[in-house]
Amino acid sequence: AAAARAAAASVRSIGLALTDVNVFDPAHETRLGDGEAELGLGIHGEPGAERIDVTDVDALTALAADRLDATLEDGPQVVLLNMLGAVPVIEGQILMAALARTRLARRMQAVIGPAPVMTALDMSGFSLTAIPARKAFLDALASPVEPSAWPGIASFGAIVTAPVPELPGTFPSKPSANPLLERLIRKGADVLIGQEQALNALDAKIGDGDAGSTFAESARMVLEHLDKLPLAEPQALFATFGRLLSRHAGGSSGVLLSILFAAAGQKADWRAGLAAGVARMQDYGGAKPGDRTMLDALIPAIDAVQAEGDAAALLSRAAQAARKGA
Repeated sequence: AAAARAAAASVRSIGLALTDVNVFDPAHETRLGDGEAELGLGIHGEPGAERIDVTDVDALTALAADRLDATLEDGPQVVLLNMLGAVPVIEGQILMAALARTRLARRMQAVIGPAPVMTALDMSGFSLTAIPARKAFLDALASPVEPSAWPGIASFGAIVTAPVPELPGTFPSKPSANPLLERLIRKGADVLIGQEQALNALDAKIGDGDAGSTFAESARMVLEHLDKLPLAEPQALFATFGRLLSRHAGGSSGVLLSILFAAAGQKADWRAGLAAGVARMQDYGGAKPGDRTMLDALIPAIDAVQAEGDAAALLSRAAQAARKGA
């Protein structure tokens, strides 16, 4: 009880909102006009200390932080940035960035949030709550608790940066020629680009309507870099496709195809490489033949080229197997 009284006596809080609360009353009229915000209001919509003009986020956050700062004892503080009921996550991050630019931030030792810790329905705003960074309070705030909504406490200070590790080059292998393969790649890419809108329309019936764009953009990237590809070396070519797709292909399809080619590029024999690649796709994606995914076409096609034979005949068999599987 003594600890709770000490904390309650040490806490200071201020709210700022662009709307008041939804009170389940169809006849309720907001007390705020267009372009007005309220400073010092309660978290359940209790009227605030004053109405203010809506301005940019830095100015609003600084106003609330300065008012709060003026009431605090000297020394470092722990500050909670609490989102009210209608503030999305990304706006919470914007508010935290604005808070970091205020005078109050100079003595913030730790932060809690941004998080919806105490909310009111449909209320667009935030509150700042501060407590001195005494050891007893810091220990209590850092203690494990059962409520999953509690975001925990984090130290506040300068952002620490580290150099990004250098990625391997996309085209480490020397380009080489294979006229037949180049013609097939160009034809396949042209088909994918030409069917972009049709595939998007199909995907929109069951998904987010971007499958055609994913395949078409991948095809455009391959065509753009065709002169850099080691077309005469299947293992190096597959590995290059894996890197190219991992950097430029979007959606889950782009990720899975990148996995296929990256795994295929680890095998000296291209047939074994493709088999290993499609197996790796299944490991990560979880789909199997018959699940109505691209594996229904890929697996029969890859199975069809496992035998030795003339390249044109193998490709013909692969195409027919893919169509039948689909």
